[in-house]
Amino acid sequence: MNETGPLNDTAARYMSTFALATIEKGQDDIGRCTHNSSQKVCEEDRIIAALKQIRSYNASTRTIFYLNSFINFPQYNLSTQFFGANEKYLLHDDNGQLLWLSQCVPNGPNTTLFDLAQNETINFWLDTVRYAMMADNGGVVDGVFADQGSATLSGYAHCWEISTQRQRAWEEGHIYLLQQAQQLITALNKQRGIFIV
Repeated sequence: MNETGPLNDTAARYMSTFALATIEKGQDDIGRCTHNSSQKVCEEDRIIAALKQIRSYNASTRTIFYLNSFINFPQYNLSTQFFGANEKYLLHDDNGQLLWLSQCVPNGPNTTLFDLAQNETINFWLDTVRYAMMADNGGVVDGVFADQGSATLSGYAHCWEISTQRQRAWEEGHIYLLQQAQQLITALNKQRGIFIV
């Protein structure tokens, strides 16, 4: 993470000396991304800009876009897909209450979570992968690191009231999301595509 501002040239040049370069969230501390933001640049574009900068020093460095498969980080444009009526595509407990990671992980970020039992949520996430992979006509991002790819809801059963059936549906949706992402990345970048879980 680089919360002090855009990646500087010295860091970008150094990162280009490695075979793989992953840029995570936190490129300049922008806070929440909103539809009404005057600075129309959200985390996706900041990550892509940093990867483009690295690629400018070494075209052979494989560039990896960071995207969490569980946590809905508010600095991403992806998070804006869940505003208003679309909040229903985020994870809720069996009583219909919106869940926050900080309710279960005291030192975790105070963020909502993707409900991967719902196809709409999966499609929003995959649209973000597609957006990253197609940046600059497909010449910047080689692949995606799907953080929390091994997450399960059963690990949080002690603090959230989610039925076993719903946990199972979420976990099946998570596997499906990862499979679809791998297929999408391979289709969009046959030569250099890479998917890390």
